[in-house]
Amino acid sequence: MKNYKYSINTNALKKDMEPKDIVALALDCKLDGIEWGIRSMDNAAAEMKEMAQRTKDAGLEVVNWLIGGKPWKRDELKKRVE
Repeated sequence: MKNYKYSINTNALKKDMEPKDIVALALDCKLDGIEWGIRSMDNAAAEMKEMAQRTKDAGLEVVNWLIGGKPWKRDELKKRVE
């Protein structure tokens, strides 16, 4: 049996909500995790570290990193947050 995760996709939210507010929304909705959208490649490392830490501290999982339709950059982004 497959293990499904319920998560929130932040692409539509990241323009109007701060990461702390998105985490609070995910908790209120009793979700398993968050699919974080990256706002800027220039600040990706710091941004991803903050999002990952907030998510972990809340007991949630980073289900995915959304990289604006550029899947070939996934490994590059994962290195920045580890």
